[in-house]
Amino acid sequence: MLLVLTIALLVAVVAWRVDHRLCASREEKLRKRLASLSGMQEDSSLWYHVEAIAKRLEQLSKELDLERIKRQNDLEIINSVVDGMITVGEDGEILFANRRAKELLDVSGKEEKLEELHESFPILDAVKSAFESEKTIQGEFTFHRKRRHLQFSVTPVILPDGKRQAVIVLHDVSNEREAERMLREFVADVTHELRTPLTSIHGYAETLLDGGLEDKEAAVKFLKTIEEESARMSRLINDLLDLQKLESGKVKLSMERFPLSEAVEHVLYIVKPIAENLGVTLETDLEEGVEIVGDYDRIVQMILNLVDNAVKYTSVKESGEKLVSVRLYGSENGGAVLEIEDTGIGIPESSINRLFRRFYRVDKHRARSLGGAGLGLAITKEIAEKHGAMIDVRSEVGVGTLFRISFPPVGGAENESSRADSEET
Repeated sequence: MLLVLTIALLVAVVAWRVDHRLCASREEKLRKRLASLSGMQEDSSLWYHVEAIAKRLEQLSKELDLERIKRQNDLEIINSVVDGMITVGEDGEILFANRRAKELLDVSGKEEKLEELHESFPILDAVKSAFESEKTIQGEFTFHRKRRHLQFSVTPVILPDGKRQAVIVLHDVSNEREAERMLREFVADVTHELRTPLTSIHGYAETLLDGGLEDKEAAVKFLKTIEEESARMSRLINDLLDLQKLESGKVKLSMERFPLSEAVEHVLYIVKPIAENLGVTLETDLEEGVEIVGDYDRIVQMILNLVDNAVKYTSVKESGEKLVSVRLYGSENGGAVLEIEDTGIGIPESSINRLFRRFYRVDKHRARSLGGAGLGLAITKEIAEKHGAMIDVRSEVGVGTLFRISFPPVGGAENESSRADSEET
């Protein structure tokens, strides 16, 4: 019995020593681990280690919050860039697309690969070429779905882990292409408008030099034609310069307050003899005391363009009443409304939206015979916009046309004119 107890005691002592050594070993490892985490000495108190680690964790939490905010700010900046940015992997997977890229390519958010985007074939080919050549590939294509012209560049990027990605940058050049198209049309229109009078002038001058002066009657006719064509060219050039100045803001408007009826009556005094010769009746209904703030001469020019057009395009009507009505009255908001209505040939609905474009004419041959170059309404629109006025057009072919100009209240017009003056200055 004593032997058994002795053996048991020895076993217990050995077990205790082994467990004590294991605990010491674990405690030593724990102290080393805590020291590495807390940055303190190994022999420091356990609670000091715990307190230092807690402070370190709190600091790391703050750093993570700052990093998260920084990433959010960076993302917001990238989303605010005017150009689209897309990152794709080698398999074409879309890893990132900023807000502008989604807008330009009409991305719904469900697309996971580049090939799933609408009309993405030019970009797909560029990505493939960029990965193969390891060079930036640039190009341009038309995104018909949105009627946009897009320039793009694809740059391959090799990451530190060896993976390859491509960064796609999209730039919308629709406005530039539209400006180029309009410039081409403008040059073509000006060339066309100048070619006809120049040809006539050259031809008649050549005839006169070749002996045409001997026939005085024919010479007078030729010289009259030369004078008319020269005047036509002068009007065209003056209108172009006038329109350019208005569009560029280089025209200084002399803004003053005056009754709009004065400008209307001045225009009617000019147009009345022309209307009588063309067999067109002028009818007026002008409310007294309706005032606006504007440049008197420019307002007269705008009204004259509209009334003159109404008279001319009513005179060419083959049958029916030939009447042009001019009405002026105050609006509910304290502004002024001027209406010029005719019973002329009318304007097709498809042409109304293009009516104020430079050189646009519904019937080019008829407009040219009436002396128009297609700039009057463009100038009219610019004058109206400079005065904060809106022009509304309603027309029916064979029935007539109504132009309604709505001027802002005198207070609003004064504020608008002051703002326009400051911008020009």
